[in-house]
Amino acid sequence: MDLQPGQFYQRADLHAHFGGQRQGGIVTPKAHPVILLFSSPKGEAYGYRDGWLKDRDLYLYSGEGTEGDMTLDRGNRAILEHASQGKRLLLFARQKERGPYLYVGEFSYAGHFWSWNTDAQGTLRKVLTFILKPISAVREGPVAKITPGRTQLCCDFIRISIETVQLLRRAESLGEITLPNTPPNIPPRRGGNFKIKEETLTDLVVLQLGELALKNPRLRVFIHTRHLEHVTGVDIELWFTDGRRGLGMAIQAKVPNEKKLVINAKQLHILISHAQKHKMLPLYLLYYANRPSFLFFRDPCYSCYLWEPYWWTSRYRKRQLGHWFASAYQVRKIIANLANCSVNCSIDFDQWRQLVWPWEYPFCCSHPCHDPLRFLDEVKKAFMRIFPDVGDLNSILSELPTYALNLLNGEIGRLNELPEEILPSRHLVVVQLTGEEKEEK
Repeated sequence: MDLQPGQFYQRADLHAHFGGQRQGGIVTPKAHPVILLFSSPKGEAYGYRDGWLKDRDLYLYSGEGTEGDMTLDRGNRAILEHASQGKRLLLFARQKERGPYLYVGEFSYAGHFWSWNTDAQGTLRKVLTFILKPISAVREGPVAKITPGRTQLCCDFIRISIETVQLLRRAESLGEITLPNTPPNIPPRRGGNFKIKEETLTDLVVLQLGELALKNPRLRVFIHTRHLEHVTGVDIELWFTDGRRGLGMAIQAKVPNEKKLVINAKQLHILISHAQKHKMLPLYLLYYANRPSFLFFRDPCYSCYLWEPYWWTSRYRKRQLGHWFASAYQVRKIIANLANCSVNCSIDFDQWRQLVWPWEYPFCCSHPCHDPLRFLDEVKKAFMRIFPDVGDLNSILSELPTYALNLLNGEIGRLNELPEEILPSRHLVVVQLTGEEKEEK
């Protein structure tokens, strides 16, 4: 059968020639070395979002499975292994629920990712999406709707990030002073030098973290504050826990500019040592809002679990604002190669922007909070994808330290009595995932 990209074909005629199962979107004929992929608007009821990316250089095709989490078997496994099995991927799509299919063309497997979406019954599940690269195809058909289901926690982290940028912008605007009675054709006179330091921003971020439970009834948030940054270099010690196991982050906050990021070598050493002692992730949290040309806020609906080169995040990370995580291990590796760096070390813009990932990534690419055990495992896996240098995270996802349990149990007096060597962080934040809705009183 001589298939021509851009031509329309009836599905019955394709089956008459190739054979294969007549139901489902992934057809694997036994008598021909091909795999037929069918895409239809009907699939949207099951959370499918097929179509070209905006630039029409890659095509997203949803895996098979209408209920429950999708798995890499049967037709999905066939797509994954089509090249090694010597089979061609032939894609057919239609924009109406009935009628012939447009033969889009031949494709090859280029990767896959997982995201969260709902099925026809509204049940949240893990959805598999393939990234297909055209070999000979017409760039026609719909554009993919990359909108996996978002969790409230994901959206909250994005909101906090954007509010920090807006606050920094407001502070920057105070430097624009227009004198009274200035003619309208005279540009504003730049005067003043009002800046918000990272300590103030961090206090506000912790305040907003404490308010997470107001929007998410499955969370309980506990905060204890001590002003001890000069001792450890840890601004925020953030724990996510199910009440037994915990995933901890030792965080040092910084405000870089468009030219450099300044790191105190002594604080970096103490940050890593403290994190290793208490089995936490040592991270830098960067508040970035400097370049006006970079004024671009993230769409919270981005897909996750991407294979290298993480095209969705890396495509935008060079020009986005907001909160960014960087691994302290990667920062230490760069500093080790810098000359004359004993106290304050400067990392230039092009270097540090390659280290960072959006701080919401681990929480947007994880299971919702109503399943605490699964949530912690998914957050752990997300960190392993973006920061492979952290090592074995199975040892990090462990029992909570005693002082975090004290905070959970409301034993504030014990926290105040602890020496700085045990509890040295400025802010201790423990987020408990209850897995259940809180009762209304």
